[in-house]
Amino acid sequence: MRCAYLLLLCLPACGGSSGGSDAEPDAAVNYSNFQRVVTATGMTPDAQVPVSGSHNYTGQMQLDLPLDDSPVTAYYGALDLTLDMGSSTVAATGTADGFASAAGNVLDGALTVSGGLFLPDVDPVPLVIADLEGALYDGNDQFDLEAEMEIHFYATDATAVSGRVFSGSITHGAQVDVFDGTFAARKSP
Repeated sequence: MRCAYLLLLCLPACGGSSGGSDAEPDAAVNYSNFQRVVTATGMTPDAQVPVSGSHNYTGQMQLDLPLDDSPVTAYYGALDLTLDMGSSTVAATGTADGFASAAGNVLDGALTVSGGLFLPDVDPVPLVIADLEGALYDGNDQFDLEAEMEIHFYATDATAVSGRVFSGSITHGAQVDVFDGTFAARKSP
């Protein structure tokens, strides 16, 4: 009994308490949990990847952004994505907005999803590449972002998507830096 009591006393000092300063912020935990749920079912089998029709997804995006001279910070936002599939083409459209850091720093503006390249024969599974670009604002400071999205299908009948944001460039005045990120979304009605 005394050992259990001592263990309980040590937990806050060891980061075992949810109220300690070492606890992961809610935004990061929420995103991580959402992404884990979306991808838990595994990638969609090749035969179930859509090759026609319009497919709408709603979810979240996380971007690791270097704003000015600040260290790279994770920002979490909402993602709305539509994939209009053809047998060898895709039109990707959508927006990512409402970005905020776990510390509460809010970025105004939005990013637009456009373009689309359907790669049905990529090993191990088919995927879509789309463009992501737009401007985010930290107060009066404008940051122009350009990147690519690698979109993978998840679950039976592609009821979810997840992937990475890569080859990102972020421009603020004459300063240019790189960024990346991830996203996850579920099919919406």
